[in-house]
Amino acid sequence: MDESLINSNSNIEEQQQVVNLQQQQQDKEEFTEDLSTDTLSRNDSISSIDTNSSSAPLSPVNNSVDNTNNSNSQQQQQLHNSITTLTVEITDKITPATTSPIQITEDMIASPPTMSEIIDENSTNINLQSLQISEEVKEDELINIQKQEQQEQQQVEEEEKEQQQPTTPPQEIINIPKLFEHFIVVGLPADSNPRIGFIHKPELLFSYPPDKEVPPKVTEFCFPNGIIPYIIKRTPSCSNLNEVLFGQPHLHTSNHFYTFVLSGQEPLYGICVSKPELLVTTPNFFSNQPKTLDKLPHYISTTRCYCFLSKVPIFQIHFDVLLYILAQDRLITITRELSSAEDEIIKSEQEMKKEKEKELQQQQQEQQQQHPVETPETTKEKDQSKEEQENNVDDKDKNNDDKEGGIVPKQDDYKHLVDKQNLLEILKYYYSQSIGSPGSSYEFMFPGEVNLRKYNIPNGRNKNEVNSKSISEWAISGAFLNLTLENILKILGAVLLEQRVVFVCENLSTLSSVCFSMVSFIHPFIWQGLFMPILPLALVDYLEAPVPFIAGVQVLRKKNFEGLIVDISNNKIIYNGCHPPPLIPEFLKLFGNLQNYNQLLSQNKNFNPIKNTPKQMESIQNIFNTIQQYIWWLVKKIESQFLQCKIDDSLDIEKHKLKFLSSVSEHNKDFVKMLLDTQHFSYFLHEVVLPIQIQKQKQQEQQDQKEQQLK
Repeated sequence: MDESLINSNSNIEEQQQVVNLQQQQQDKEEFTEDLSTDTLSRNDSISSIDTNSSSAPLSPVNNSVDNTNNSNSQQQQQLHNSITTLTVEITDKITPATTSPIQITEDMIASPPTMSEIIDENSTNINLQSLQISEEVKEDELINIQKQEQQEQQQVEEEEKEQQQPTTPPQEIINIPKLFEHFIVVGLPADSNPRIGFIHKPELLFSYPPDKEVPPKVTEFCFPNGIIPYIIKRTPSCSNLNEVLFGQPHLHTSNHFYTFVLSGQEPLYGICVSKPELLVTTPNFFSNQPKTLDKLPHYISTTRCYCFLSKVPIFQIHFDVLLYILAQDRLITITRELSSAEDEIIKSEQEMKKEKEKELQQQQQEQQQQHPVETPETTKEKDQSKEEQENNVDDKDKNNDDKEGGIVPKQDDYKHLVDKQNLLEILKYYYSQSIGSPGSSYEFMFPGEVNLRKYNIPNGRNKNEVNSKSISEWAISGAFLNLTLENILKILGAVLLEQRVVFVCENLSTLSSVCFSMVSFIHPFIWQGLFMPILPLALVDYLEAPVPFIAGVQVLRKKNFEGLIVDISNNKIIYNGCHPPPLIPEFLKLFGNLQNYNQLLSQNKNFNPIKNTPKQMESIQNIFNTIQQYIWWLVKKIESQFLQCKIDDSLDIEKHKLKFLSSVSEHNKDFVKMLLDTQHFSYFLHEVVLPIQIQKQKQQEQQDQKEQQLK
């Protein structure tokens, strides 16, 4: 019996080995044969024990045999249980998870199947399922291969496009702000008594919306050198007075149209139109209603500034709206003054008639005193003349009463124009508008207006590009019509190298346009220093700051800085306490490409201070595109060296700088070295090159994950 137990234990060990070595078919067959012979021998031994026990008489020995039978039956039950568990383990390891588990019944426990039967059944299931799986795998592999080929083809096409076009950062989501944040009127109060010929500090006279706080010191930017009032005498013809009151001198020169910037987290652009006005008059949209002009021997004239503060530097739209508001205000003023003038003419005629009547009465009285001889005919004529005079007097009195009561129809005719609410509705409507998306056309029409206004919004991948194109449309003509092309390229090189540059010009329009043009030219670089296209006289100490700046002043009194002084009126560049910076690479080539466009722009005369002719607009766009192509060529040369650089590692950046400088030609090396050390180049690395690196890393990681999934 001990041998049978030993055999059963060895049997179990062999079965466990079969489970561990299930991939070898030959071992499985040997295991099944051994298992079948062992079960037969066990059955024979059990049957012999049963026959012996039934034929033998009862005795103490039989009791021991009964005990052994009981133990044998227990061992047999244990053997069956072990076989069952082994069968379940084998099926779990051989069959995949998708196959249904083997159902064990009582018949199987009573007469358990052999291992060969179990393995044969499982092998057939595995073969069928492996065929299905192999077919599915083949289909998946084909689909994945096709997808991979498409992705590789797309990637090749994208790389070809990137090689053809300059590298740009990912598309930026541009938030579309309102058209303007504030509308303000700056000047001297109407009830003030300023000293003639002296400089006075400007004050804020009006703001819309009224409940929104206006940025501090904005009045100083509207009038950088203050306000100087002057006298206008009333002459018999009133020519000078009518020119200020009804004329439009601001449309005859560009000096009245200028722009400035208030720096902050997000810059506010000031778009201004200034015009001379009488101090006692007020715009019709002010809270206090204007009155008709009194007759005085002289009047005080001063300048007022009408200004939009906006985050959107599309200057053309803002200038057009300012002119529309001023035109509507002028129409109301003309109607009011003309109607009052007609009233004065009627009154003067009435006074003249009264004087004539008095003269007639005096003559009649003189005749009566002389006692002439009266006949019946003369008495009748006198009576008739008296009746006619009385009737005329009654009619005149009625007319006077009507006029004194304010029943003149012409005064009612202009009431709808005088109403300030009409002008406020224009501001309210414009304030509710928001600019269109880049590359679209923006259309709107004011309340009561017939013609539709249409403007094209420049296209661009990010806010800086859109703003640069918008600014260039207004600023380029001011620069190229007042400076030579050679000086413009020298100043452009100095701005790229972050030199201090101060522009000097009395004309605020020319001054601000030249400053803005330089900032728009250097895109995709963003100027990181101080930018003050109009610098108030009170803030002139900013020129002593030890940082790069671009500033515009009407008069330069202090020169306590090192940098360039550009005298726009005389087309001169003065290097104040510094050496001339190196010229930009390919200076002569860029000069030749721009020369034709510069000539076309200067040849086309234009009498409109804010709108360019179609030919001028074409030349402006060609100038901007040519300079942009040059800047992008320069950027592409430098950028390719830093795409593999670790932007967060300053040492690695310096290594790449030295490596790149070693490949630059000697006559361009000084310029490139200074350019690589500028703040706007560092900003370009972190804001443009770094996002490109991150984007490429993500694409590479996604591609690696797909390849791992295919494997």
